Amino acid sequence: MKKIVAGVLAIFAALLAVVLVCMGTGMSLMAVLFAGAVNSSSSLLIMGETTAGCDTDILGSDLAVSGANAGDGETYATLSEAQRRNSITIIGVAKGFNVPVQGWVIALMTAQQEASLLNKASRRNPGSLNYPHDGVDAGDHDSVGLFQQRDAWGPMAARMDPAMSAAMFFTGGEDGQRGLFDVKGWQAMEPGDAAQEVQVSAYPDRYARWERLARDIVANLGASAPSINVGGVGFIDGDSNGNGNGNGNVGGNVGGTLCGNGLGLDCPETKFPEEKEALTPDALRVLRCIHQNFPTIVEFHGIGERNGPSDHPSGRAIDAMVPGWNTAAGNQLGWKMAEWLRTNAKALGVKYLIWDVKIWNIERDAEGWRVFTNHSGDPTTKHQDHVHISVYGNAATGFEGTWTAPLRAGYRISTHFGVRDAAHTDHDHEGVDLAPFGPYVNPPPIYAVAAGEVIFAGAAGGFGNLIKIRHADGTVTYYAHQSKFSVKEGERVTAGKQIGYVGSTGNSTGDHLHFEVHPKGGEPVDPERFMAKRGVKL
Repeated sequence: MKKIVAGVLAIFAALLAVVLVCMGTGMSLMAVLFAGAVNSSSSLLIMGETTAGCDTDILGSDLAVSGANAGDGETYATLSEAQRRNSITIIGVAKGFNVPVQGWVIALMTAQQEASLLNKASRRNPGSLNYPHDGVDAGDHDSVGLFQQRDAWGPMAARMDPAMSAAMFFTGGEDGQRGLFDVKGWQAMEPGDAAQEVQVSAYPDRYARWERLARDIVANLGASAPSINVGGVGFIDGDSNGNGNGNGNVGGNVGGTLCGNGLGLDCPETKFPEEKEALTPDALRVLRCIHQNFPTIVEFHGIGERNGPSDHPSGRAIDAMVPGWNTAAGNQLGWKMAEWLRTNAKALGVKYLIWDVKIWNIERDAEGWRVFTNHSGDPTTKHQDHVHISVYGNAATGFEGTWTAPLRAGYRISTHFGVRDAAHTDHDHEGVDLAPFGPYVNPPPIYAVAAGEVIFAGAAGGFGNLIKIRHADGTVTYYAHQSKFSVKEGERVTAGKQIGYVGSTGNSTGDHLHFEVHPKGGEPVDPERFMAKRGVKL
């Protein structure tokens, strides 16, 4: 807190230098750098135009639509100059802390609910009238400012300064009040729930109604808001409870980094314009992982208004356009992608899918694909030219339950990763050898360790009969020396599906499975350590 208070003069200097000129929805911003208060080198999230007209998501009554309410119809276009100025300050402080977009949204939602995005003084706390303010509340407590923080949070000068008040929302109050960084796992929470954890309001459900407005503000002001450095406090590689994922940004998408809660699939950044929208982490994850696994999919639609209830405006939906959808090959591609999304739904945060006049949602997975009846007659509303993917927002559950051992019980590790012995004299052993206990009548079956696609099944020199499977995160696993196969190249498999049988083909001195792991398809790593991180002991 002392660091924050020490930055008051610097922030006042920076704010005096910010001149906002509003004309309709346009805005010009001039900023002068004082005492390092504005860091112009910070990465910016540059927003693209929203995409409209892709589909009309009129959902059946069996689906709970996850999009936030519009909040009495308020949008960025309806904001006053003061509200936009304060929004820029909130985003700027968040950037100074290296907070990802998810944190920007939570802070904006909170300030809107608490004070309508206005820096409010209070007649109940008359000292606040001596500071610059956007309005005066009668008030029933000593709460003041943009986030309505009470006296115990800190000095009046800090609470009545929008930048300092925003900083305290993230870092906490002087008397031990929790800030957002103190809320364990806030990155994986619904934004409204995270706001409530900080504010502890008597009306906890009211924050969520402002999510759509907050994302609209981010889409319009995310690029123009300058980074504001308050007191030198940073937020890099995790929060104050160590809940980071090592990416430097947790819970959103900033500067091309895929964040979220660090548990779901992690696929490389693309160059598609939707990357620059304020997509939720799960939606961004879906876009990237679809393109990685289906590189011919090159057109996506994200944030945008739709007729009827929709997850698109809140950044919780992606439409993946299917090339040649009206051909047999295109339809097959669409179904291949849709089934892949269904298989990896938990690791992607997927809630429901619509494709080819069919719908699937995770809560009714046992029923499989059902007829999608809420549509008109055109291919777009019937979802025949694109796969619609709605996500929870930030709920990808990671690898737990989705990885399994390649052999069942009854084997030993005969050769570990990295060793050199009589059988491996010219190179380090690049996998782990699993030797079943004998004797046995039939060779033991081999299982896929996770869902994926068989990208090779055939003879491969010293590997003998080899199967390679590429998984959703780009990892490729090798299963060598097999006696025979149960699957063929191009086939999609689920975790635990039998793919072949243990054998001794190729350079082998006895029955065993040689198992390798190649993250992102690159150099091999120790399979024992890799699988242990996913809850599997070899």
